[in-house]
Amino acid sequence: MSRHPYLATSYWVLGARPLSLRVELPAPELAAVAGPEMAGRVAFVTPCNPGGRALPTDQNAILMRSGLAMLAARGLKSLPGVGLADDGCWCEPSALAWPLAEDKARELAAGWGQLAWLQVGNDWVPRLFFTGL
Repeated sequence: MSRHPYLATSYWVLGARPLSLRVELPAPELAAVAGPEMAGRVAFVTPCNPGGRALPTDQNAILMRSGLAMLAARGLKSLPGVGLADDGCWCEPSALAWPLAEDKARELAAGWGQLAWLQVGNDWVPRLFFTGL
């Protein structure tokens, strides 16, 4: 699996003050969003376009509603987001979720059929992880 498409994407968090995340670039402003105690327990995830195959917008909307409900049912906080490829060829509804440790984020992403997700480290740097699917 190539890292390039993920590195050439901005991961937007659409809260009161939208912010853009990039793989391997520090995002200390996330501490104000999730709380400083959540360092290492924040992830950018999506149930949309499983397996990296583009689905119609209406199907992704259904998956996103279900995914947000699942996050809430697990007691996780979330904000809507979207992954936007730099070349404009990919736009994917997503969510910033916390508290979500790496092992639980991997389980969630794999369960949604995702190839990868972003996990924000203790240093507030988003890192790319692959599920192994």
